[in-house]
Formats: sequence, C-alpha cells, structure tokens
Amino acid sequence: TLQQDIAAQSSGEVQTRSSRSLALSQLQTEAPELASLVTVPAFSSAELQALVPPDETLIAYYKQDEGLFAFVVTAQRVKVFSLDGAGVDDGVSTFRRGLTDARSDAYLMPG
Repeated sequence: TLQQDIAAQSSGEVQTRSSRSLALSQLQTEAPELASLVTVPAFSSAELQALVPPDETLIAYYKQDEGLFAFVVTAQRVKVFSLDGAGVDDGVSTFRRGLTDARSDAYLMPG
C-alpha cells in the first residue's frame, strides 16, 4: 500500500541520516582536520550577521535544479532573492574553461 511505501521510505531516510551522522562523528574523532573540510557549521542569521563587518556585504549563491537563490547578508539584515538559474551550469563551465588557458581572456567577457 501507499502508506507502507511511505513508511519504508521514511525509515530508509532516517537510517541513511543516522549512518551519515555516525560516519561524520567518527571522522571528527579520527581526523578532525579532514572533517573540517567536509562539514559546514550551521549559523543562525544573527550569528552570521555579527560576523559581517559594518561596511561589507556577504553574497552567497545556492542552486537547486534550475532555481538560483542569492543570500545577501549585511550587519543590518539578511535578504534572499530568487534568480533565474537557466544556463548557469553552462556559463560556469565556460568560465572555468577560460581560466584554464593562461593566454585566454575568455573569463573577461562570457560567451
């Protein structure tokens, strides 16, 4: 039944999260330097804002499927903007290829 399928999927997700949590815990114990490279600490928006100097702005991008979001953080506020993510993957790939050729100026003007 559908309820059994949902329960099985939920159980599998919980088991996966539990296994991942156990692996991260073991990694942090055995190799803290490596663990710091594969984990990202969570900050509240207030904690993050406190880290941003008054005359600076932090912009972080998050992409999911074709959605692109910009998080703009200043000492005074946090704003989120939804952007059109169509073509971002191709643009980033082109930019990276331009960077690999030291004689190329492709990184200056996209496409």
